[in-house]
Amino acid sequence: MKKFYRENKDYILNMLLVFGINAFLYFIVKQFISGYHLITLSIDDKIPLIPFFIIFYSIWYPYLFVVFYFIYKKDKDKFKSLIKKSIVCAVIADLCFIIYPTMVTRPEVNGYNSLISLMLYITYMTDIPVNCFPSLHCTFALLVMYAVTFDKNMNKVFRILVGIISPLICLSTVLVKQHSIIDVVGAIVLSYIVYVDFKKEDRRKIC
Repeated sequence: MKKFYRENKDYILNMLLVFGINAFLYFIVKQFISGYHLITLSIDDKIPLIPFFIIFYSIWYPYLFVVFYFIYKKDKDKFKSLIKKSIVCAVIADLCFIIYPTMVTRPEVNGYNSLISLMLYITYMTDIPVNCFPSLHCTFALLVMYAVTFDKNMNKVFRILVGIISPLICLSTVLVKQHSIIDVVGAIVLSYIVYVDFKKEDRRKIC
């Protein structure tokens, strides 16, 4: 364990920084919000709850830690840039939460009879669907997807896996009724703008 920490100190500290800032800002933001706007669209009501997708929703944290670690080992400059992009996205998202706090409706889950339904039950008990726009679940998943799938220097199998799992995580937010489609659209716009803008800045530094 000590050897892992010594060899990956920057990775560990930066990951703690990103998720620490994200958690801190989210907590602070909630103190300033007294009411939420219902953001569910009519099309959201037509989308069924598919409990199986709670698997992809729940792997978000370990998935991000693994992908960030692979990027860290492959390209430390890209890792640092991705850390900055993640923090910027978190700050912008939290500003959106303050300006227009949102919530979504979801079906009731009163019990469980399988591992999947247990995972869904725990999520519903612990993860209240407020401050949804844009979805940070989707934003971070998309950021790592852009960083990996567009980089031909990355392992091909790894690129394919990330290119599959990130969209499934985004899809899961809607299929387990934690987010509205508009939350996903907001995440796509936010993540793409921040990623492209920083990419241009990185190129200018190189030049």
